[in-house]
Amino acid sequence: MKKVFLSFFFLICFTLPSFAFDHNYALWKRVVVQYVDLETVPASVDYLGIKENRLDFTENLKEMVAVTKEEYEAFTIDQRKAFILNLYGALAIKAVLDQVKGKKLPKSIKDGKAMFTDIFDQKFFKLFGEKRSLNYIESELAKEFNSDFKFMVSFACAARGCPPPGYYTAENLGKTLNETSKVFLSWDKNVNYAITNNTFTASDYFEPKEKFIKQSSEYSDLKNYLIRNAPISELLKDKAIKNENTLDLDFSKRDWSLNNKAK
Repeated sequence: MKKVFLSFFFLICFTLPSFAFDHNYALWKRVVVQYVDLETVPASVDYLGIKENRLDFTENLKEMVAVTKEEYEAFTIDQRKAFILNLYGALAIKAVLDQVKGKKLPKSIKDGKAMFTDIFDQKFFKLFGEKRSLNYIESELAKEFNSDFKFMVSFACAARGCPPPGYYTAENLGKTLNETSKVFLSWDKNVNYAITNNTFTASDYFEPKEKFIKQSSEYSDLKNYLIRNAPISELLKDKAIKNENTLDLDFSKRDWSLNNKAK
């Protein structure tokens, strides 16, 4: 009987996974709730607060980059999307924190440029056993979800002209994507509608992503997305919808300044 019990015990020990990933992102949730302010316009992040109380942030990031390719591929589609957006947001914050000197923040995440290498191309973390960059996550890891336009325009790149970091799970994905886009679009420097000439002016954040509309089953083009999601009055929305065929779209330069919460 003892031998049978020991055999069963060792079977359980060696077959149970050694790493149970938390798809509820409890640590990341605490970081977002405490240090991301969605009430400011534009939304802001308390980087120094994260730096001074870094345990939750560090442990969350450590758990996320420890995920293997095999584990990731076993995730559901919505679990993958949540993982990608949470990981990107956390790594963008890390890219900023790595530049902090004392209590002095960089003016922009892009200040971390090394020689001729943009910060988004720098391989400063490991994932799936290889050194990776932020652009790897956004351009390579996320490309299987090109047809989900709201997902593709929700990467939090630590700038006032980018969406804020969000707390994503498979269960809250749709709700949080809607909330994040609403907050992002609420700043008139990211998107603005002029009724006088029936024109949307959108940040060039959207320009390279406009191509993903072609894979989207929800929107016909970027103008259609903006009409349906920009927080403009119902009166302006009605006018834009009625005049969608003649609606103009211009792009403005993105604000790359750090989305730091002012003290």
